[in-house]
This record gives sequence, C-alpha cells and structure tokens, in this order.
Amino acid sequence: MLPDTERWFVPPDLQLHWHCYGETCLVFNPRSGRTHRLEQWVMDLLEALRQGPVSLSALMEHLGLSQEEREGAREKFNRTIWELDRLGLIFPAGL
Repeated sequence: MLPDTERWFVPPDLQLHWHCYGETCLVFNPRSGRTHRLEQWVMDLLEALRQGPVSLSALMEHLGLSQEEREGAREKFNRTIWELDRLGLIFPAGL
C-alpha cells in the first residue's frame, strides 16, 4: 500500500491525447507510442494530477469521496496509481 506522504503527478511536458466515449476513454501517450483504455473516473484522477503533485488521500477528496468511501476505495486507488505509474502516465514527486 502506498504511504499517504507519497505524491504523484502528470509531468507538464507529457502531452496526453484522449477521447471519451461515455464512461470509457482512450488515452494516447506519445512518449511510449501506446494507447490505453481507461475508465472516466481514472481520467478525472489524471486531470487532478495534471495540476501538480497530490497524495492519494487528496486525490480521493478531490474526487468527492467521503471519509467512509475513501477507506473502502483505498486499495482500488493504490492499484490504479501503481498501474498508471507502470504505464508511464504519472510519476512520483521527488524522483
């Protein structure tokens, strides 16, 4: 599980291209040359991370989750953050 002190961001020079179809979005990463299929809530998360480095708790708050919902969603968000990092769409701050 990610420590809540760790913060993540989308680099300002990473020009992602995307189009959403309902709750599904296609995202092209020009750095890797790959296209990824993401859910709309993940795109909302990426948009929050484009504003600058944010912690996992701050992301969940930004997306409007109550304290109770945050506890239930923490593992899902952890997996999503790690997957976005693996895909090269976000990066940990301070590296």
